[in-house]
Amino acid sequence: MDAGEYRKLAAVEDAMWYFRALHAHVGRELSAHLPAGPGRILDAGCGTGGLIRRLTPLRPEWTWTGVDVSPLACELARERGAGDVTEASVTALPFRAGEFAAVVSADVLYHLDDDEAALREMTRVLRPGGIVVINVPAHRWLWSYHDVAVDGRRR
Repeated sequence: MDAGEYRKLAAVEDAMWYFRALHAHVGRELSAHLPAGPGRILDAGCGTGGLIRRLTPLRPEWTWTGVDVSPLACELARERGAGDVTEASVTALPFRAGEFAAVVSADVLYHLDDDEAALREMTRVLRPGGIVVINVPAHRWLWSYHDVAVDGRRR
């Protein structure tokens, strides 16, 4: 994605209905499936950090880590209070096997040529019994100029 798209994302993700609904859904899934108590959660492809910032207050005992391939996205995420964010590809995560209770990846896989490599990495860093929450864009007929602008590969 180009720099302008990341800046647009940072400007709208706190207020835009789509992100509010997506983040609420992810929060419900994590709350429903993770046991009470502390847990480490990876946002794989965190972009500008909106999901981390929105869900941190939901369960303060969770420790969030974000990764994104874009240096600008990581910088914006940190500036906006997303905390522990590292520049890395979701196809080569810089973490030990079994390190996370959950992995979240929202609207990331459709940017990748090798989404299977990303899924293997997410599974590798997930602890036994952990959960993966993935969101991907729906329906090819919804393809638009926005998909092109953000380097989407498929719907």
